[in-house]
Amino acid sequence: MKKRRTRGSQAGVALLMVITTVAILGIVVVEFSSTARTHLNQGVNLRDQSRASTLADTSLVMARACLDHQAWGPFGQMQSKLDMEKLCNMLLGIFVRGRIDLPLGGLSVELDGIQGVGIASGEIEDIKLMPEEGRIGLAGLHCGTPRGGAAAPSHCASQLATVNQLRAILCDPAIAPVFETERSDGQRYTREEVIANLIDWVDPDDTRTAFDVTGNLVDSTGEGEDAYYARQDDRYRVKDEPFDSIEELRLVRGVDDELYAFLKDKVSIHSAGKVNVNAASAEVLASHLRAASIAGLVAETAFCGKEVENAGGGLDTADRFFTMCAQLVAEARQYRQLESSGNRLFARPFKNAKDFRACAENPLQCWYQAVNGSFMAFRLTGMDEQQAKMARLQQAGFAGNEAAFLQWMANAQMRWDDVERRSRVDSSLFRLEAAGRVGNMTRKVFAILKREPQYVRTLYYRED
Repeated sequence: MKKRRTRGSQAGVALLMVITTVAILGIVVVEFSSTARTHLNQGVNLRDQSRASTLADTSLVMARACLDHQAWGPFGQMQSKLDMEKLCNMLLGIFVRGRIDLPLGGLSVELDGIQGVGIASGEIEDIKLMPEEGRIGLAGLHCGTPRGGAAAPSHCASQLATVNQLRAILCDPAIAPVFETERSDGQRYTREEVIANLIDWVDPDDTRTAFDVTGNLVDSTGEGEDAYYARQDDRYRVKDEPFDSIEELRLVRGVDDELYAFLKDKVSIHSAGKVNVNAASAEVLASHLRAASIAGLVAETAFCGKEVENAGGGLDTADRFFTMCAQLVAEARQYRQLESSGNRLFARPFKNAKDFRACAENPLQCWYQAVNGSFMAFRLTGMDEQQAKMARLQQAGFAGNEAAFLQWMANAQMRWDDVERRSRVDSSLFRLEAAGRVGNMTRKVFAILKREPQYVRTLYYRED
């Protein structure tokens, strides 16, 4: 009897050991399988990420080729007469995405049998090529160093022109709350103080910049440019060099997230001086015009930062007037590329700065002529010239009185020579944004390209 109990006990122990071993092996197998799948997925993701990066970089290579004079061979001289933004965007659509994106109200035509680059394994999405000079150029704030080792001037012509444009765009009522409330450092900042801080960030000296009571730039006495930044928890110094990236604006005193969001699509840290009026948004065009208005400068000096007190006053009227002018000019620019002759599809809407000036001097007449000569002329069917103009004024909230509108133009006291001198109709700098997607992986490319006489140079590149 004792032997049978021993054998049964041994059998039970053996069974328990087998079950335990099987359980351990099962856990090991499951863990191994899970780890193997994790590593496999990581490998797939790395592969897809690499392919997505390659696809995104492909758009950069092809954009450079489109902008390159040499790549066009004997037709390179044609680029000086073409709107390269629209032409290159269409060519990128053909070769990269397998479709034609026409500059006509967002129309697209799929090309059968043309897959584009990498379509079999992924796609390039959100590709966009834009002229950089269509924004206010912050590079103009840096006066540079004259030849011969002489000291840099305190306030050069390009700096003063950029300051006027910044004052105009920062007087937008939409951004007024930024200057009416305390920032995260417990201080309030005026528009002039923010502009002065931008200048101090890039100029080579340690003297703070300020505005006097007449609105002119002056050197301020007291603590140096670095003093404020040295008191912060993460202490740093002003750069004393031009901006390297748009994100660098966040480091400047008085520029918080809200102000940065307002500025980032309206300014460029690479361009300087003249604004490309064939590419600028209506907002930038409005600031471009108002910066050359004596009445606009007077209204800004008197009322900017006092929007509550100025309800219905001079600043509000000036803002509405310049917004209306810019909208008319921007619409005229669009319709000019839709002429009935059909030969301006890739031509520049404004041939030169004088052509833009003529349109801006009488924007209502320029708008009517452009609409009446376009494919969209049916929109004015049944209206004579006067009725069409009055209807457009009424749509913008004006009384529909052309004479009153022209009187506002006269009251603006425009310095038209300044407008013409600070305008350009072409671009040498372009911004490229593109995203390549393969599987679940997306890689985005952001680059600034500069057209040189012999090649296209990449000034800035970032991949996310």
